Amino acid sequence: VVSTQSTGVDIPGLPHVRGSGTGEPVQINHQTLTRFLLMVKRGYRDPPYHNWMHAFCVGHFFYSLCKAVDISKYMTDIEVLAMLMACFCHDLDHRGTTNAFQVASRSVLACLYSSEGSVMERHHFAQTFCILNTSGCNIIECLIRRITERVSIISRR
Repeated sequence: VVSTQSTGVDIPGLPHVRGSGTGEPVQINHQTLTRFLLMVKRGYRDPPYHNWMHAFCVGHFFYSLCKAVDISKYMTDIEVLAMLMACFCHDLDHRGTTNAFQVASRSVLACLYSSEGSVMERHHFAQTFCILNTSGCNIIECLIRRITERVSIISRR
């Protein structure tokens, strides 16, 4: 179960996130999680398909899948958390156009991302990390701290 610190509320169906090597569940601050999700929602435009409702449906499907099967047989805890985050963020700031259109129109996004592969997918990824780097929105910050602490402990041995 991924739990949130300030309320003690658990998100049922998701395993404890133990990928940091400590064996303890990762505590995601409730306010941080709320801010993150609100920023993600705000980051969606309103094209007919690649909008917040679509992202929410994808996230809800994955959550339901986690509840329906023993997801730990197929994915590590870190993969579950990353996948849930990816479900909600996979079309962030989608313009309602294809990668081919972005490249053909020589859009700003194409100029930024076309050399790296799929223009829109790279943009969605970059937008996700912009949100994670926004003050009070970094839901994986606790993982980074724990991994750093764990590496420090191991390297001292």
